[in-house]
Amino acid sequence: VLGDQRELAVGRRGGGAAAAGQVAGVLEVAGGVADCVGIGAGEGRVAKGTVSVISNSRRGSGDERTEVATAIQWTLWGKLAENAAEYLGKGSHVNVIGRMTNNNYEKDGQEIYGMTFTAEEIDFLDSREEGEARRARRT
Repeated sequence: VLGDQRELAVGRRGGGAAAAGQVAGVLEVAGGVADCVGIGAGEGRVAKGTVSVISNSRRGSGDERTEVATAIQWTLWGKLAENAAEYLGKGSHVNVIGRMTNNNYEKDGQEIYGMTFTAEEIDFLDSREEGEARRARRT
């Protein structure tokens, strides 16, 4: 996982204050698309979709060196979701910048901890030819 995980009010583009008790931060991940879920109408009939991105990191050295994969499922909104549905597929290379917030809640008297990831920007890292070849294999 690359990037900055500083505590911020709400993401890179401002947007107001975080709800009481919520932590919001900027996260940047470069990796490969593992799963690109189709889009549907979300709140207010705005397109909503999800994409899972896997980023690999290496730890240790010599014989002790291992590779660790981290998968993050991002929520996409509006035109970003529409473009991802049209141009991304399994294996696409992307750089995603977005915000993470905690979505802790209580269930049956126990605190449940979770994080949500909302993409604000996606850089498509494949060449035009690679992207077109990947889309041709989908059809």
